[in-house]
Amino acid sequence: MDWELIKDIATIASPIVGVVAIIVALIISRRSSRDAQKQIDVFMAAQAPDMIAAKEQYEKQLQQLDGQIAKVNEELSIVDPFAGKGPLIDQIDRASIKQDQRNLLQSLLKQREKIVKQIQLIESFLKKQIS
Repeated sequence: MDWELIKDIATIASPIVGVVAIIVALIISRRSSRDAQKQIDVFMAAQAPDMIAAKEQYEKQLQQLDGQIAKVNEELSIVDPFAGKGPLIDQIDRASIKQDQRNLLQSLLKQREKIVKQIQLIESFLKKQIS
């Protein structure tokens, strides 16, 4: 057998083997990708009932929070007829109470914003499930 001929055949076949290997890898990865996508779809479909329950819970929290925000807003809007009158300590106490109410309102509004964002994320997730 001529070693030179074998060497020439190997040189010519080498790129062909590489191309075949790439094609086989692409076919296998495509199948794996489809299988993985099916598993993800099954997992997401299984999560949908939990997501609906979570959304309902967030909506209840939002309703309660809206009630608290309305109450604090109402308390903040009450004008103190004695503001600026009376002993200095009473004036400081009234100002402190109003500041506490403002801080509470800001905290509640931030909390509301987070809950709304969670609801929107869940709705986006569920919308993807439907489509």
